[in-house]
Amino acid sequence: MSAVMPSENMKGSTENGMGSSRLKQIMVIIQFITSIVLMVGSYAVYNQVKYLQNKDLGYTKENVIYVPINKNIRKHFDSFKNELSDHSNIISLTSSSSFPSQGYVFSNNLWDWSGKEPDYDLLVHNEFVDFDYFKTFEIELKEGRSFSTDFPSDTNAVILNEKAVELMGLDDPVGKTMLYDGESIFTIIGISKNYNFRSLHSEIGPLVLFLNPTDNNYLWLKVNSQDFESTISFIEQKWKAYNPENAFWYNFLDQQIKKLYENEKTVGIVLSGFSLLAIILLCLGIFGLIGYSVTQRYKEISIRKIFGAETSTIIWLFTKEYAKLMLIATAIGIPVINYLLQEWLRSFPYRIDIRIFVFLLPVLILFIISMLIIYSQSLRATRINAAETLRNE
Repeated sequence: MSAVMPSENMKGSTENGMGSSRLKQIMVIIQFITSIVLMVGSYAVYNQVKYLQNKDLGYTKENVIYVPINKNIRKHFDSFKNELSDHSNIISLTSSSSFPSQGYVFSNNLWDWSGKEPDYDLLVHNEFVDFDYFKTFEIELKEGRSFSTDFPSDTNAVILNEKAVELMGLDDPVGKTMLYDGESIFTIIGISKNYNFRSLHSEIGPLVLFLNPTDNNYLWLKVNSQDFESTISFIEQKWKAYNPENAFWYNFLDQQIKKLYENEKTVGIVLSGFSLLAIILLCLGIFGLIGYSVTQRYKEISIRKIFGAETSTIIWLFTKEYAKLMLIATAIGIPVINYLLQEWLRSFPYRIDIRIFVFLLPVLILFIISMLIIYSQSLRATRINAAETLRNE
Protein backbone atom coordinates (compact mmCIF):
# COMPACT_ATOMS: atom_id res chain seq x y z
CA MET A 1 0.00 0.00 0.00
CA SER A 2 2.88 2.35 0.73
CA ALA A 3 4.17 1.72 -2.79
CA VAL A 4 1.10 3.31 -4.36
CA MET A 5 2.00 6.54 -6.16
CA PRO A 6 -0.76 9.10 -5.39
CA SER A 7 -0.41 10.82 -8.76
CA GLU A 8 -0.69 7.54 -10.64
CA ASN A 9 -3.60 6.41 -8.48
CA MET A 10 -5.52 9.63 -9.22
CA LYS A 11 -5.08 8.91 -12.92
CA GLY A 12 -6.50 5.41 -12.39
CA SER A 13 -3.22 3.66 -13.11
CA THR A 14 -2.88 0.16 -11.69
CA GLU A 15 0.72 -0.57 -12.58
CA ASN A 16 2.05 -0.42 -9.02
CA GLY A 17 1.13 -1.02 -5.38
CA MET A 18 -2.08 -2.93 -4.65
CA GLY A 19 -3.07 -2.75 -8.25
CA SER A 20 -0.04 -4.66 -9.47
CA SER A 21 -1.26 -7.51 -11.65
CA ARG A 22 1.87 -9.57 -11.01
CA LEU A 23 1.58 -9.16 -7.25
CA LYS A 24 -2.04 -10.32 -7.32
CA GLN A 25 -1.16 -13.33 -9.41
CA ILE A 26 1.71 -14.35 -7.13
CA MET A 27 -0.46 -14.02 -4.02
CA VAL A 28 -3.29 -16.07 -5.54
CA ILE A 29 -0.84 -18.80 -6.59
CA ILE A 30 0.71 -18.90 -3.11
CA GLN A 31 -2.73 -19.14 -1.50
CA PHE A 32 -3.72 -21.97 -3.83
CA ILE A 33 -0.47 -23.86 -3.22
CA THR A 34 -0.85 -23.50 0.55
CA SER A 35 -4.45 -24.70 0.42
CA ILE A 36 -3.57 -27.69 -1.78
CA VAL A 37 -0.65 -28.72 0.42
CA LEU A 38 -2.67 -28.50 3.64
CA MET A 39 -5.78 -30.19 2.27
CA VAL A 40 -3.90 -33.07 0.65
CA GLY A 41 -1.67 -33.41 3.71
CA SER A 42 -4.54 -33.53 6.22
CA TYR A 43 -6.48 -36.00 4.08
CA ALA A 44 -3.45 -38.30 3.72
CA VAL A 45 -2.60 -38.12 7.45
CA TYR A 46 -6.21 -38.94 8.34
CA ASN A 47 -6.15 -42.00 6.07
CA GLN A 48 -2.78 -43.16 7.40
CA VAL A 49 -3.99 -42.96 11.02
CA LYS A 50 -7.21 -44.75 10.05
CA TYR A 51 -5.15 -47.44 8.33
CA LEU A 52 -2.93 -47.93 11.39
CA GLN A 53 -5.89 -48.17 13.74
CA ASN A 54 -7.77 -50.68 11.58
CA LYS A 55 -4.96 -52.83 10.18
CA ASP A 56 -5.10 -56.53 10.91
CA LEU A 57 -2.39 -57.05 13.54
CA GLY A 58 -2.44 -60.82 13.45
CA TYR A 59 -4.33 -61.10 16.74
CA THR A 60 -7.73 -60.09 18.03
CA LYS A 61 -8.01 -56.79 19.90
CA GLU A 62 -11.79 -56.40 20.19
CA ASN A 63 -13.53 -57.23 23.48
CA VAL A 64 -10.21 -57.86 25.23
CA ILE A 65 -9.86 -56.34 28.71
CA TYR A 66 -6.57 -56.06 30.54
CA VAL A 67 -5.91 -55.69 34.27
CA PRO A 68 -2.48 -55.01 35.79
CA ILE A 69 -1.09 -57.74 38.04
CA ASN A 70 0.49 -56.45 41.25
CA LYS A 71 2.24 -58.38 43.99
CA ASN A 72 -0.97 -59.18 45.91
CA ILE A 73 -2.65 -60.68 42.86
CA ARG A 74 0.55 -62.49 41.90
CA LYS A 75 0.60 -64.34 45.26
CA HIS A 76 -2.81 -65.86 44.54
CA PHE A 77 -2.72 -65.77 40.77
CA ASP A 78 -3.92 -69.31 40.06
CA SER A 79 -6.90 -68.96 42.40
CA PHE A 80 -7.71 -65.54 40.98
CA LYS A 81 -7.65 -66.91 37.41
CA ASN A 82 -9.78 -69.93 38.28
CA GLU A 83 -12.46 -67.82 39.93
CA LEU A 84 -12.61 -65.44 36.97
CA SER A 85 -12.90 -68.30 34.47
CA ASP A 86 -16.13 -69.40 36.15
CA HIS A 87 -17.98 -66.36 34.78
CA SER A 88 -20.04 -67.19 31.70
CA ASN A 89 -19.14 -63.92 29.93
CA ILE A 90 -15.40 -64.54 30.17
CA ILE A 91 -14.48 -66.62 27.12
CA SER A 92 -10.76 -67.00 27.81
CA LEU A 93 -8.03 -65.44 29.91
CA THR A 94 -4.25 -65.41 30.00
CA SER A 95 -1.34 -63.26 31.13
CA SER A 96 1.86 -61.82 29.66
CA SER A 97 4.81 -59.70 30.64
CA SER A 98 3.91 -56.87 28.24
CA PHE A 99 1.33 -55.62 25.78
CA PRO A 100 1.09 -57.62 22.55
CA SER A 101 1.26 -54.33 20.66
CA GLN A 102 3.90 -52.48 22.64
CA GLY A 103 6.95 -54.65 22.62
CA TYR A 104 8.56 -57.49 24.52
CA VAL A 105 10.12 -58.05 27.90
CA PHE A 106 13.76 -58.05 26.71
CA SER A 107 16.02 -58.45 23.67
CA ASN A 108 19.45 -60.01 23.28
CA ASN A 109 21.69 -62.04 20.99
CA LEU A 110 22.33 -64.90 23.41
CA TRP A 111 20.60 -67.61 21.42
CA ASP A 112 22.43 -70.45 19.69
CA TRP A 113 20.96 -73.13 17.45
CA SER A 114 22.13 -75.91 15.19
CA GLY A 115 23.54 -74.52 11.95
CA LYS A 116 24.19 -71.02 13.26
CA GLU A 117 27.22 -69.33 11.71
CA PRO A 118 29.83 -68.40 14.35
CA ASP A 119 29.88 -64.74 13.36
CA TYR A 120 26.10 -64.40 12.85
CA ASP A 121 24.69 -61.90 15.36
CA LEU A 122 20.87 -61.81 15.61
CA LEU A 123 18.98 -59.58 18.02
CA VAL A 124 16.00 -61.62 19.24
CA HIS A 125 12.97 -60.25 21.10
CA ASN A 126 11.77 -62.36 24.04
CA GLU A 127 8.35 -62.41 25.69
CA PHE A 128 6.85 -64.23 28.70
CA VAL A 129 3.33 -65.55 28.24
CA ASP A 130 0.82 -67.80 29.97
CA PHE A 131 -1.30 -70.78 28.99
CA ASP A 132 -4.11 -69.89 26.57
CA TYR A 133 -2.15 -66.88 25.26
CA PHE A 134 -2.71 -67.94 21.64
CA LYS A 135 -6.33 -68.89 22.32
CA THR A 136 -7.19 -65.59 24.00
CA PHE A 137 -5.62 -63.43 21.31
CA GLU A 138 -6.57 -65.83 18.51
CA ILE A 139 -2.99 -65.94 17.24
CA GLU A 140 -2.68 -68.63 14.61
CA LEU A 141 -0.06 -71.32 14.91
CA LYS A 142 1.62 -72.32 11.66
CA GLU A 143 3.22 -75.47 13.06
CA GLY A 144 3.32 -77.43 16.30
CA ARG A 145 1.24 -76.60 19.36
CA SER A 146 0.74 -74.01 22.06
CA PHE A 147 1.82 -74.22 25.71
CA SER A 148 -0.32 -76.70 27.60
CA THR A 149 -0.83 -77.84 31.19
CA ASP A 150 -0.74 -81.39 29.82
CA PHE A 151 3.02 -81.03 29.26
CA PRO A 152 5.01 -80.16 32.43
CA SER A 153 8.15 -79.94 30.30
CA ASP A 154 6.76 -76.78 28.62
CA THR A 155 8.57 -74.74 31.24
CA ASN A 156 11.63 -75.50 29.10
CA ALA A 157 9.88 -74.95 25.78
CA VAL A 158 9.63 -72.00 23.44
CA ILE A 159 7.47 -70.90 20.53
CA LEU A 160 9.03 -68.92 17.69
CA ASN A 161 7.37 -66.64 15.19
CA GLU A 162 7.85 -67.06 11.45
CA LYS A 163 10.32 -64.18 11.31
CA ALA A 164 12.60 -65.84 13.84
CA VAL A 165 12.54 -69.11 11.89
CA GLU A 166 13.34 -67.22 8.68
CA LEU A 167 16.27 -65.26 10.12
CA MET A 168 17.66 -68.27 11.95
CA GLY A 169 17.50 -70.37 8.79
CA LEU A 170 15.74 -73.26 10.54
CA ASP A 171 14.27 -76.17 8.60
CA ASP A 172 11.52 -78.18 10.30
CA PRO A 173 12.21 -76.41 13.62
CA VAL A 174 9.48 -78.07 15.72
CA GLY A 175 11.11 -80.56 18.09
CA LYS A 176 14.59 -79.09 17.76
CA THR A 177 16.42 -77.42 20.63
CA MET A 178 17.97 -73.98 21.15
CA LEU A 179 20.65 -72.97 23.62
CA TYR A 180 20.23 -69.78 25.64
CA ASP A 181 23.23 -67.98 27.11
CA GLY A 182 25.40 -71.05 26.70
CA GLU A 183 23.64 -73.13 29.36
CA SER A 184 19.80 -73.29 29.19
CA ILE A 185 18.29 -75.68 26.66
CA PHE A 186 14.79 -75.02 25.26
CA THR A 187 12.74 -77.18 22.92
CA ILE A 188 10.82 -75.58 20.08
CA ILE A 189 7.22 -76.79 20.32
CA GLY A 190 5.49 -74.44 17.88
CA ILE A 191 5.78 -71.76 15.22
CA SER A 192 3.30 -68.88 15.34
CA LYS A 193 2.33 -66.82 12.34
CA ASN A 194 3.82 -63.36 12.36
CA TYR A 195 1.82 -60.82 14.33
CA ASN A 196 2.58 -57.20 15.22
CA PHE A 197 3.82 -57.56 18.78
CA ARG A 198 5.04 -53.96 18.54
CA SER A 199 3.29 -50.88 17.20
CA LEU A 200 3.06 -50.38 13.45
CA HIS A 201 5.91 -47.89 13.68
CA SER A 202 8.18 -50.96 13.60
CA GLU A 203 8.45 -53.99 11.37
CA ILE A 204 7.86 -57.47 12.74
CA GLY A 205 11.08 -58.84 14.21
CA PRO A 206 12.18 -62.28 15.46
CA LEU A 207 10.25 -63.28 18.59
CA VAL A 208 10.70 -66.10 21.09
CA LEU A 209 7.90 -66.79 23.60
CA PHE A 210 8.57 -68.45 26.97
CA LEU A 211 6.01 -69.97 29.31
CA ASN A 212 5.75 -67.97 32.53
CA PRO A 213 2.31 -68.43 34.13
CA THR A 214 2.93 -66.83 37.53
CA ASP A 215 5.27 -63.86 37.11
CA ASN A 216 3.65 -61.66 34.46
CA ASN A 217 2.44 -58.06 34.52
CA TYR A 218 -0.93 -58.09 32.76
CA LEU A 219 -4.01 -60.26 32.89
CA TRP A 220 -5.96 -60.46 29.63
CA LEU A 221 -9.61 -61.42 29.44
CA LYS A 222 -11.55 -62.02 26.24
CA VAL A 223 -15.19 -61.34 27.05
CA ASN A 224 -18.55 -61.41 25.35
CA SER A 225 -19.66 -58.07 23.98
CA GLN A 226 -22.94 -58.30 25.86
CA ASP A 227 -23.37 -57.02 29.40
CA PHE A 228 -19.93 -55.49 29.87
CA GLU A 229 -20.98 -53.82 33.11
CA SER A 230 -21.82 -56.99 34.99
CA THR A 231 -18.64 -58.65 33.74
CA ILE A 232 -16.47 -55.73 34.86
CA SER A 233 -18.27 -55.67 38.20
CA PHE A 234 -17.53 -59.38 38.68
CA ILE A 235 -13.84 -58.91 37.84
CA GLU A 236 -13.62 -55.98 40.27
CA GLN A 237 -15.25 -58.03 43.02
CA LYS A 238 -12.70 -60.82 42.64
CA TRP A 239 -9.86 -58.30 42.39
CA LYS A 240 -10.79 -56.64 45.70
CA ALA A 241 -11.04 -59.99 47.42
CA TYR A 242 -7.29 -60.48 46.91
CA ASN A 243 -6.24 -56.85 46.71
CA PRO A 244 -8.48 -54.70 48.97
CA GLU A 245 -5.99 -51.88 49.57
CA ASN A 246 -5.51 -50.94 45.90
CA ALA A 247 -8.02 -49.38 43.55
CA PHE A 248 -9.30 -51.57 40.76
CA TRP A 249 -8.27 -50.49 37.27
CA TYR A 250 -8.85 -51.91 33.80
CA ASN A 251 -8.87 -50.88 30.14
CA PHE A 252 -9.71 -52.25 26.70
CA LEU A 253 -6.91 -53.36 24.43
CA ASP A 254 -8.31 -51.74 21.28
CA GLN A 255 -8.51 -48.37 23.05
CA GLN A 256 -4.92 -48.67 24.19
CA ILE A 257 -3.76 -49.51 20.67
CA LYS A 258 -5.45 -46.37 19.32
CA LYS A 259 -3.39 -44.31 21.77
CA LEU A 260 -0.21 -45.53 20.05
CA TYR A 261 -1.03 -43.24 17.14
CA GLU A 262 -2.15 -40.14 19.05
CA ASN A 263 0.76 -38.10 17.67
CA GLU A 264 -0.24 -38.82 14.08
CA LYS A 265 -3.88 -38.11 14.92
CA THR A 266 -2.92 -34.75 16.46
CA VAL A 267 -0.94 -33.85 13.33
CA GLY A 268 -4.01 -34.63 11.24
CA ILE A 269 -6.26 -32.45 13.42
CA VAL A 270 -3.81 -29.54 13.27
CA LEU A 271 -3.47 -29.83 9.49
CA SER A 272 -7.26 -29.97 9.13
CA GLY A 273 -7.59 -26.79 11.15
CA PHE A 274 -5.00 -25.00 9.05
CA SER A 275 -6.64 -26.34 5.88
CA LEU A 276 -9.95 -24.81 6.88
CA LEU A 277 -8.23 -21.53 7.69
CA ALA A 278 -6.38 -21.61 4.36
CA ILE A 279 -9.62 -22.18 2.45
CA ILE A 280 -11.33 -19.30 4.26
CA LEU A 281 -8.41 -16.97 3.53
CA LEU A 282 -8.34 -18.14 -0.08
CA CYS A 283 -12.06 -17.44 -0.50
CA LEU A 284 -11.71 -14.00 1.07
CA GLY A 285 -8.70 -13.26 -1.11
CA ILE A 286 -10.38 -14.28 -4.33
CA PHE A 287 -13.58 -12.49 -3.35
CA GLY A 288 -11.65 -9.28 -2.72
CA LEU A 289 -9.45 -9.55 -5.79
CA ILE A 290 -12.21 -10.36 -8.24
CA GLY A 291 -14.33 -7.57 -6.75
CA TYR A 292 -11.41 -5.17 -7.16
CA SER A 293 -10.84 -6.35 -10.73
CA VAL A 294 -14.51 -5.87 -11.61
CA THR A 295 -14.46 -2.32 -10.25
CA GLN A 296 -11.29 -1.46 -12.16
CA ARG A 297 -12.71 -2.80 -15.44
CA TYR A 298 -16.15 -1.22 -15.44
CA LYS A 299 -15.31 0.84 -18.53
CA GLU A 300 -14.02 -2.18 -20.44
CA ILE A 301 -17.07 -4.24 -19.49
CA SER A 302 -19.41 -1.41 -20.54
CA ILE A 303 -17.79 -1.11 -23.95
CA ARG A 304 -17.95 -4.86 -24.45
CA LYS A 305 -21.66 -4.87 -23.55
CA ILE A 306 -22.39 -2.02 -25.99
CA PHE A 307 -20.68 -3.99 -28.74
CA GLY A 308 -22.88 -6.99 -27.97
CA ALA A 309 -20.73 -9.14 -25.68
CA GLU A 310 -22.67 -12.03 -24.14
CA THR A 311 -22.86 -12.53 -20.38
CA SER A 312 -20.88 -15.75 -20.72
CA THR A 313 -18.11 -13.87 -22.56
CA ILE A 314 -17.75 -11.36 -19.74
CA ILE A 315 -17.77 -14.09 -17.10
CA TRP A 316 -15.11 -16.02 -19.03
CA LEU A 317 -13.03 -12.82 -19.13
CA PHE A 318 -12.50 -13.08 -15.37
CA THR A 319 -12.64 -16.84 -15.05
CA LYS A 320 -9.82 -17.69 -17.44
CA GLU A 321 -7.29 -15.56 -15.55
CA TYR A 322 -7.87 -17.34 -12.23
CA ALA A 323 -8.23 -20.76 -13.86
CA LYS A 324 -4.74 -20.31 -15.28
CA LEU A 325 -3.40 -19.36 -11.83
CA MET A 326 -5.03 -22.44 -10.31
CA LEU A 327 -3.39 -24.67 -12.90
CA ILE A 328 0.01 -23.15 -12.14
CA ALA A 329 -0.56 -23.60 -8.39
CA THR A 330 -1.64 -27.21 -8.93
CA ALA A 331 1.46 -27.95 -11.01
CA ILE A 332 3.63 -26.61 -8.18
CA GLY A 333 1.63 -27.73 -5.14
CA ILE A 334 1.11 -31.40 -6.02
CA PRO A 335 4.84 -32.25 -6.44
CA VAL A 336 5.61 -30.36 -3.21
CA ILE A 337 3.02 -32.18 -1.07
CA ASN A 338 3.81 -35.50 -2.75
CA TYR A 339 7.46 -35.16 -1.73
CA LEU A 340 6.54 -34.15 1.85
CA LEU A 341 4.07 -37.03 2.21
CA GLN A 342 6.50 -39.61 0.84
CA GLU A 343 9.15 -38.45 3.30
CA TRP A 344 6.66 -38.61 6.21
CA LEU A 345 5.27 -42.01 5.22
CA ARG A 346 8.80 -43.38 4.89
CA SER A 347 8.94 -43.56 8.70
CA PHE A 348 6.11 -46.14 8.70
CA PRO A 349 6.85 -49.75 7.68
CA TYR A 350 3.11 -50.09 7.07
CA ARG A 351 1.59 -47.25 5.11
CA ILE A 352 -1.12 -46.30 2.68
CA ASP A 353 -0.58 -45.92 -1.04
CA ILE A 354 -0.95 -42.33 -2.22
CA ARG A 355 -3.31 -42.59 -5.15
CA ILE A 356 -4.02 -39.86 -7.68
CA PHE A 357 -7.49 -39.06 -6.31
CA VAL A 358 -5.88 -38.01 -3.00
CA PHE A 359 -4.41 -35.07 -4.92
CA LEU A 360 -7.25 -34.47 -7.36
CA LEU A 361 -10.09 -34.35 -4.81
CA PRO A 362 -8.79 -31.33 -2.84
CA VAL A 363 -7.87 -29.57 -6.09
CA LEU A 364 -11.38 -30.18 -7.43
CA ILE A 365 -12.94 -28.85 -4.21
CA LEU A 366 -10.82 -25.70 -4.35
CA PHE A 367 -11.58 -25.25 -8.03
CA ILE A 368 -15.34 -25.49 -7.49
CA ILE A 369 -15.28 -23.08 -4.54
CA SER A 370 -13.14 -20.59 -6.44
CA MET A 371 -15.25 -20.81 -9.59
CA LEU A 372 -18.44 -20.20 -7.63
CA ILE A 373 -16.95 -17.05 -6.10
CA ILE A 374 -15.62 -15.84 -9.44
CA TYR A 375 -18.92 -16.60 -11.16
CA SER A 376 -20.98 -14.70 -8.59
CA GLN A 377 -18.70 -11.67 -8.72
CA SER A 378 -18.44 -11.74 -12.53
CA LEU A 379 -22.21 -12.01 -12.83
CA ARG A 380 -22.46 -8.79 -10.84
CA ALA A 381 -20.25 -7.12 -13.43
CA THR A 382 -22.63 -8.07 -16.27
CA ARG A 383 -25.48 -6.23 -14.56
CA ILE A 384 -23.92 -2.78 -14.62
CA ASN A 385 -25.57 0.02 -16.60
CA ALA A 386 -23.11 0.47 -19.48
CA ALA A 387 -24.44 3.87 -20.57
CA GLU A 388 -24.38 5.25 -17.04
CA THR A 389 -20.88 3.94 -16.44
CA LEU A 390 -19.44 5.46 -19.65
CA ARG A 391 -21.17 8.77 -19.00
CA ASN A 392 -19.59 8.97 -15.53
CA GLU A 393 -16.19 7.99 -16.92
